[in-house]
Amino acid sequence: MSGIHALVPVKGLVNAKSRLSARFTDDERQDLVLAMLTDTVRAALAAESIERVAVVTGDPIVADAVRALGCEVLREPAWCTSLNEALNWAIGQVNPSARVLILQADLPALTATELAAFTAASPQADRVFVHDQHETGTTALLLRSASMPFEPKFGVDSALRHRDAGVQLVEGDWPGLRHDVDTADDLDVAVSIGVGPATRAALALASATVQRG
Repeated sequence: MSGIHALVPVKGLVNAKSRLSARFTDDERQDLVLAMLTDTVRAALAAESIERVAVVTGDPIVADAVRALGCEVLREPAWCTSLNEALNWAIGQVNPSARVLILQADLPALTATELAAFTAASPQADRVFVHDQHETGTTALLLRSASMPFEPKFGVDSALRHRDAGVQLVEGDWPGLRHDVDTADDLDVAVSIGVGPATRAALALASATVQRG
């Protein structure tokens, strides 16, 4: 069996994380989204258990940014109308014998050590996942094989829907892996855990802009 191939799905920057708009300007919000993606991808690239990292996106700005990090890009087909459709397509591009890790793009406090620990958990299970800090969403999902028939169920209440589909919940001391960012409160929690350098820089720049204003 091949190693783990990680897929990180990313929609367009323009409308991403709209709930952060109360705290950040549109430009700051987009810069922050790209920074959180950068820290997420860097953690995945640094994880010894992961052989390949590919970002699934149709956004050229995102594609250019992750290529600069040494990450692959799977260009999302125009016919994909949802995140789950894009992921179904992307899984089909992976070596059929590889394990597949689907990883959310907004995990700024994620570490390579956490990823390695998660991917080592329940190695014989067909499908495992980690829920978010609210226990409603899914931040990471691991499939034993890309050839295994399975349709991801990301979106509202994805943790419940993945459990109902037979995916095994795995829990561990992985705060960075569990804390995705949708709101300003989520961001504050991630900062308290310790975000990566790209996110710190984006937040510092936004703060400096406010102070100058």
